[in-house]
Amino acid sequence: PAPAPEAAQDDEGPVVEVSETGEPGATSASFTSRRHTERWGIEETRRFYHALQRFGTDFTLMKSEFPGRSQRQLKNKYKKEHKRQPDLVSLALKTRVDLPSQEEPDEAPAPAPAGAEAPAARTEAEEVFDPAADTENDLVAL
Repeated sequence: PAPAPEAAQDDEGPVVEVSETGEPGATSASFTSRRHTERWGIEETRRFYHALQRFGTDFTLMKSEFPGRSQRQLKNKYKKEHKRQPDLVSLALKTRVDLPSQEEPDEAPAPAPAGAEAPAARTEAEEVFDPAADTENDLVAL
């Protein structure tokens, strides 16, 4: 048991002296209301990478795809994945999927005019992009 603090009288009222016992005291983190978040599963990580392809780093738009996650959680997930798998994150951002315009959702893309060059062939990395495969391997390694 720690020794009881000694009370003394001062001009402004009682003064309490506390002895240092080496036990941790209150820090600024003691007064925060931090919520613990659910871990990201493999399927949710896969959805994160697809959302990263669609929305880029706009976490406000991405939030609509993850109703149980906050914008801060999405940004933290991005930072964590960018540290763990920077090549995969840059690949997801480079192979960005364009969203169909909301004005004409059912309209098919216009055919290319005669004599126009064919679109460039996709690279092998773009065709085989599966972010969960690398994530699964990393999770198994842990």
